[in-house]
Amino acid sequence: MNGLLGIFWSGEEHVKKENEIGQEQKIKELEKWIGIYQGELETSQKETDIFRQRIKTFQKEIEYMRNMIYEMQVELRSIHRSVSWRMTAPVRKCASVCRMLREPRLLILKLRSMKYISASKYLIPKKIRKRIVNKYFGTYNAAFQPAHTAQEDEIFRLMERLEQEMKEDEKLLLVFSGVKYVDSEGQRGIRLIHEARKAGVKIIFAYWRWDVQEKLEPSEENLVKIPIDLLIQNRVFIFETYFQSIKHKCLLVEFPHPCVVQAIEIANSFGWKTVYDIIDDWEEFARFGQAQWYDKKAELRIANLVDANVATARVLKEKLAQDIVLDKPFQLISNGVDADRMKRTKKLPAYDFTRGALQIGYFGHLTDAWFDWKLMVRLAKKHTDWTFHIIGYGEPEKLKVPRNIILYGKKRPEELAKYAAFWDLSVIPFLNHALTRAVNPIKVFEYLQLRLPVVASYMPEIEGYPYVKVTKNEKEFERAILSCQKCKMDEQVLQTFICRNTWKQKWIEMAEWIDVLQKSAPFCQLWQKEYE
Repeated sequence: MNGLLGIFWSGEEHVKKENEIGQEQKIKELEKWIGIYQGELETSQKETDIFRQRIKTFQKEIEYMRNMIYEMQVELRSIHRSVSWRMTAPVRKCASVCRMLREPRLLILKLRSMKYISASKYLIPKKIRKRIVNKYFGTYNAAFQPAHTAQEDEIFRLMERLEQEMKEDEKLLLVFSGVKYVDSEGQRGIRLIHEARKAGVKIIFAYWRWDVQEKLEPSEENLVKIPIDLLIQNRVFIFETYFQSIKHKCLLVEFPHPCVVQAIEIANSFGWKTVYDIIDDWEEFARFGQAQWYDKKAELRIANLVDANVATARVLKEKLAQDIVLDKPFQLISNGVDADRMKRTKKLPAYDFTRGALQIGYFGHLTDAWFDWKLMVRLAKKHTDWTFHIIGYGEPEKLKVPRNIILYGKKRPEELAKYAAFWDLSVIPFLNHALTRAVNPIKVFEYLQLRLPVVASYMPEIEGYPYVKVTKNEKEFERAILSCQKCKMDEQVLQTFICRNTWKQKWIEMAEWIDVLQKSAPFCQLWQKEYE
């Protein structure tokens, strides 16, 4: 047992040592530039404040990197003092098995393929065998199940096939996502990947699953789907073995789960560009019980480890930027709309749409964590001649609404235009709290694509959008609805806004910005150019 643990730790030690060497090199280069700038302060009075600010920034970076080195050294020290590490020392000196030691799971797969090893386990009674596995392997228990091993083999085959198909100058994007890839869904990550695939980018989509025995999602053209748990378990082997010849490769994280931290460290070690796409205020989601896995320290570690950060809203950018120790590039790229997808309609059976003085529509999630049901009910009771058409799912149990609020349930995206054809305007009635104030809702772009004026609760990010009225209380919300009855929309203004905010345009912005990140450039290249 100790021997197996020693083999497992040897792979972790390999990566931690590489990270430690990289951080020490960066520290030496920063200290060199601090010396240069201090010399400038002594010999010149010009740009004194600029030089002092740069020295202060570099000192903060050095402090952060030394903390990282200290953490890695503590972990390495605990590994080196273990009995299993000392027991496996003679094996590690053998050159023929060095590569195998870096990824212990590859060794386990090889051992399992040997007939006498596979057969020998049956010499141990089943109950005792199960007890040993549960006690000593813990969370790694799933890796020793035949079904899970077969999945690992399949993942390796998919990686090899994708690597063989790719040319050196092609682009590769590995995405960490909290949802499965469903092309018909409207999430930001899915839409960006959809556009990237059309542009010829190869995608590895790592998705979250709740059951390790769940079947693998089928891969598609330019798209390989793998569960996050398999990628994390084999992270050293995958990043080190595959795609070494590919020049343009990027790890895009939109799901800041704590398990992703070490994957980013390893990706950085093997030349991947790394980006964190901040799509929501995860801390607020956790407070409402929507993201119980969230760890703020892990998110901050991710934001400091990646080469750059992207945010969908200014509020998100400002909130996280103040806690980022290192001087990281930070870009604001809002959400968008798939104009063609919103135009497609599906033939529907005849619905009895209640006609009144005003038809008001909404589609999206209906949880009471952010949807203001009290506001909707009060308005419906006050204005009985208004009809509210609500499309979506997640409404509270035992919800009671007036007759002029019609709940249609969840509908497919291509069906929305058919329903919206009956509406006079659209609404986004969210509660006013920290979670909603950080939102850049995709539905606002979709409403405008459907040529509907929008009345929304307070969301700073969408203030200034054409034909969008942002309100701060119920009275303002009600007055905005009344004023929208006479709203005449300028087609040219709408068309210009939509063209700037399609998902295709957002992917172009993301791709161009990722290309600017010089992963292979010297650490202080930007400072050096300016200094020269």
